[in-house]
Amino acid sequence: MKLFEVFEQLSVGELSQLSLGGGESGEINPSNYAKVVAHINLGLTALYTRFCLKESELIIPLVEGTLKYALTAQDILKVERIYDAANAEWALNDEANSLACRTLSPTLIQIPQELLDTSGLIRVNYRANHPRIVVVAGYIDPSITELELPYSYLQALLYFVASRCHNPVGMINEFHAGNSYYTKYVAECDRLELENLEMGQGGQYERLYYNGWV
Repeated sequence: MKLFEVFEQLSVGELSQLSLGGGESGEINPSNYAKVVAHINLGLTALYTRFCLKESELIIPLVEGTLKYALTAQDILKVERIYDAANAEWALNDEANSLACRTLSPTLIQIPQELLDTSGLIRVNYRANHPRIVVVAGYIDPSITELELPYSYLQALLYFVASRCHNPVGMINEFHAGNSYYTKYVAECDRLELENLEMGQGGQYERLYYNGWV
């Protein structure tokens, strides 16, 4: 999906009544690209946090006597699974299991002492964020800027961005467009969860797509 497709849908739909929506031109004014992209970045992070749309992995050498390990990747949203060198999955955040690893924060994990000497390294599989869309000196080319988002999640992104853009307008005639769009965003996310489209919940095609295998 290209960024211009998101701009196009916003300008003829959710943002068509706002000045940054482009008015009769049907385009978002380039002077507002940075503003809209900032909302899109937040929307992508919100979707990637709620849904497992991308997974990445860190390989961490274990050090004798060290039980806590910081995860250095910048795109970590949530640790999903931990594997040892033999590819066996270790328990994670299981309060009833004394041998379970713990996530002390999104970027800090703790390994049980009993498991420390059983493997020379661990592989940490984590839910990854969408790469940040960068606007340089106010300029970006929407026609070549790629978004790593399945089309099935486009409507949710549009509702999120619309909510953010309409919120400063506030209430007009007892109607708050920003709140209305956010309610639509939440409802669309609930619908997507029922469709089981995310990775690990029936979304095998998305897993292949994001790893570049199709």
